[in-house]
Amino acid sequence: MANDNNPAARYGRGAVVLHWLIALAIAANYVLAWVSEDLPKEERMALMGNHKALGIAILLLTMLRIVWRLVHKAPPLVETLKAWEAALSRVTHAALYFVMLAVPLAGWGLHSSASQGRRWACSACSISPPCRLASTSRPSACSMNCTKCLPR
Repeated sequence: MANDNNPAARYGRGAVVLHWLIALAIAANYVLAWVSEDLPKEERMALMGNHKALGIAILLLTMLRIVWRLVHKAPPLVETLKAWEAALSRVTHAALYFVMLAVPLAGWGLHSSASQGRRWACSACSISPPCRLASTSRPSACSMNCTKCLPR
């Protein structure tokens, strides 16, 4: 920000709180998914229930953050940024918002389609490099059970 003493040059308290709530929730959700991989099925299912609930909370908080951002003007970018840096900043910001919406929605979609068999999960496995690697080196490392979909 150009001037730290100027309140108009800083994000408001609501934006900062939402930012850190979302950041902490994303980190916690990643840890939940990672830790659950090698647990027995009952414990894994309990953790994944929390993972799913936290994913929906991240989705809702992100939607609230977008509404907040539409209602409250963002502070101006630093004046010393070159045009390409300012453009890259805006594109990166938009990409992060897209990911914060797309990942929980994709998880919700995969969970909702579970009754339709492994068709959707197997499609995701075929394009997910970590799952492709996990299916050959450490079968339990992929939460989508890619070993059922991919050849060993």
